[in-house]
Amino acid sequence: MESEVTAAVGPVEESDLQAWVDGRLTRERTEAVEAYFAANPEQREQWSQYAEQREALRTALAAPAVEPIPRRLQLTRLMASRGRRSRRQLMGIAAAVALVMFGGIGGWTARDVAPDIASSPRDNLRARYSTTPSRRIVLSRWKRGTR
Repeated sequence: MESEVTAAVGPVEESDLQAWVDGRLTRERTEAVEAYFAANPEQREQWSQYAEQREALRTALAAPAVEPIPRRLQLTRLMASRGRRSRRQLMGIAAAVALVMFGGIGGWTARDVAPDIASSPRDNLRARYSTTPSRRIVLSRWKRGTR
């Protein structure tokens, strides 16, 4: 008989056994699983224990909660906290953008106001000690000893 049932509806798989534990099998699949259990009593014992555990969990967790929900976990408080947190994040992002903008504007303005600051140290030294005609005269007098 087992081979007839298995051939008619297909082999019994783990998903069928899980559905049997949950009580969610069709009549044909239930008959196939029962035939499988008749041929494999050790499997019936194991899966029956799973079904007993399921029922024990259902009865243990079926009682309504007696304790009130803690205030910090109430939905209205959680939503308000989330709104404050997102506003704070937006304010931080806005402050960072403003600092970058003001820094860029300040740097761009300082480029025109103080070009020596914006140039490299090498350029500053080159400009300071370049040999312009007036400097050449000073250097030649210094070398001769007439200052």
